[in-house]
Amino acid sequence: KVSWVPTGITIGVIIAFIAVSVGFIIFLKQRESPRVQSGFEMRGSR
Repeated sequence: KVSWVPTGITIGVIIAFIAVSVGFIIFLKQRESPRVQSGFEMRGSR
């Protein structure tokens, strides 16, 4: 009956890890592309 607790935690950790990985990849891609950087600067100037 308690076996679903470890699986739930494991799934949560996996989802969190994937989310962090995807966010980090997007962050690196945004740093690489000057288009996105200029877009961020325009947003920040507002």
